[in-house]
Amino acid sequence: MIVGLWCAHPDWSIRPSIRQVIQVLKFEGALPNLPMKMPVAMYSAGLDAHNHQN
Repeated sequence: MIVGLWCAHPDWSIRPSIRQVIQVLKFEGALPNLPMKMPVAMYSAGLDAHNHQN
């Protein structure tokens, strides 16, 4: 479950590489230290409403 939460972290820069995931799942790497509180997801609008064309 910890690896799954690590992979789904809202901040993409904190998510592990597939290599890191495989190392942890093979018991070749340490489990990550996850924050005690759930981080707040931040989203940005992909399109500006004024520049969107139909």
